[in-house]
Amino acid sequence: MKFNFEKYKGKYVMHCKTLREKEQFCKVMHDNGRIWSSGDSYLDKNNYSSTRNNNIYYYFNEGFQGITTPSGVHVLEWEDFMEFTKADLKAGYVVQYRDGEYRMIMPSQKGLYLVLGKNGCGMYLDNFNEDLTSFNKEGVIAKCTIIAVFGYNEQGSNSLDVDWTYRPLLWSRKEPPMELTMQEIADKFGVDVKDLKIKK
Repeated sequence: MKFNFEKYKGKYVMHCKTLREKEQFCKVMHDNGRIWSSGDSYLDKNNYSSTRNNNIYYYFNEGFQGITTPSGVHVLEWEDFMEFTKADLKAGYVVQYRDGEYRMIMPSQKGLYLVLGKNGCGMYLDNFNEDLTSFNKEGVIAKCTIIAVFGYNEQGSNSLDVDWTYRPLLWSRKEPPMELTMQEIADKFGVDVKDLKIKK
């Protein structure tokens, strides 16, 4: 994980909303030789543990943090810089596909397997690229590309439920805006271009 601190000198803060974001950004700061204003390491004194359920704003150029929305500074969102790969996925996590379906990650003799339920179908994690995209035979991004990852269920009795209700969101895919021509829109809906009218 790389973050170019040189691009963000001055009054910048990094906003972290989840425990995973806090852990990851603190490690990035540590790896870049940054320390708390007290002189402590970002890893040895990880203040995120006492604010597990709160937002944190890291004043990374000054070595301190706050939990209220700052004013007069540029706020960056760590989720915009986060990376998530196959290596970050663990058995027990739940993922969401682009088509809206959810799958639980389960261990098997051949590796991690994404399954719908006890008797549901699924696919091996090896079928995904490192960035969690999956491609069909024509090379087009398939509907089963992973767009969100949810952590462990907070209620043990529901830990095998394939849903996200009581699970923290660990990562979500930032999709680029879709650009379509009028002809592509017409083809998608099976109409003639001259019959299309864009509403404001």
